[in-house]
Amino acid sequence: MRRYALTTALELPLSTALHTTGLPAELSGAAVHAVLTERFEDAAAVTETYRIRIRAGAVQESAGHTAGATERIVVLGGTAWVGERAGPPRRVGPGGHAHWAADVPHLYRAAEEDVDALLVVRYPRPAVS
Repeated sequence: MRRYALTTALELPLSTALHTTGLPAELSGAAVHAVLTERFEDAAAVTETYRIRIRAGAVQESAGHTAGATERIVVLGGTAWVGERAGPPRRVGPGGHAHWAADVPHLYRAAEEDVDALLVVRYPRPAVS
């Protein structure tokens, strides 16, 4: 997950580094394995879609991304606890969804079994003056 630290420091979406490496667009951290499935760009934002698996019994704490970044999860199987580290995590079961600010530290945790989910990360583009 060092790529997140680098791209955040450069104020870039993670997919900027992933789709230019020629490597499979996969990431693994303490609890989350993610595969970049799509990247959308428009004048307002860069939006990334990942298929993720959160491993049971593990917690992943992520640093904040660029200013204004948000994340949304749709859980396909299992039960996840997600959200900003500063607040109580949200419990999301199969078919459920949640969203949170991702420009602050946030976390992912699987309850008792692995979680399969879709994760959408949106990075707003800075206003041009």
